[in-house]
Amino acid sequence: MFNKFKNTVKDLSSEVKEKVTEKEIDESDVDPILEKFRLKLLENNVSYEAAEGIEEAVKKGLVGENAGRFSVEDRVEKAIRGELEKIVNDEYNFIDKIEGLKTPSVFFIGFNGSGKTTSLAKISKVLEDQGTDSVFGAGDTFRAASMEQLEEHGEALDKKVVRHEYE
Repeated sequence: MFNKFKNTVKDLSSEVKEKVTEKEIDESDVDPILEKFRLKLLENNVSYEAAEGIEEAVKKGLVGENAGRFSVEDRVEKAIRGELEKIVNDEYNFIDKIEGLKTPSVFFIGFNGSGKTTSLAKISKVLEDQGTDSVFGAGDTFRAASMEQLEEHGEALDKKVVRHEYE
């Protein structure tokens, strides 16, 4: 996943460099390139909000600058790194999101091996620390031992696990 992202960033830097050398970069130089970049991010499962934020950060880091005075790669990398740090460090409070709901449900959906079960256990612990109880529902029908892994987390956290038998 990160190799595709690195290549996408490299492509962006190359395209910007080809378009502007030794002149001040304006929006018309980078807009079509950044639109293509945003679409590549979306194709690689980056959320729309994150892709848009990254696009804006890169644009802000490039527009108005003289291409001859800096490395395009450095500017692009710095802008992307800053935006990613902002996204990762952004506080998200589940309690605020579920407060007032009668029976809130949170679903963890993703590819095999992407960390859903571990994330579920961690978030369950955070919710418990904030005074909210949770129940685990095992819905995996494919990955061997997925439900057993969830049951182990449930036991460790003293959580009820609802599950079915493998088909």
